[in-house]
Amino acid sequence: MTELAEQAYKRKEEYFYCEPVDPDNPNGPQKLSEPKYEYDLERPLTEEEYNNIFSECKEK
Repeated sequence: MTELAEQAYKRKEEYFYCEPVDPDNPNGPQKLSEPKYEYDLERPLTEEEYNNIFSECKEK
């Protein structure tokens, strides 16, 4: 992780994202990755809410 932080610092980045090389070993070696956003909903989305959110994703 320190090596990844040094690389990000040299690129003048404030943040970097990483994930485990082996998903079964989350505390093992890490690799750089793109940010992933995960959300937990307290209730299911209505069809209208779903379409409002994901129609923007389909257009891109």
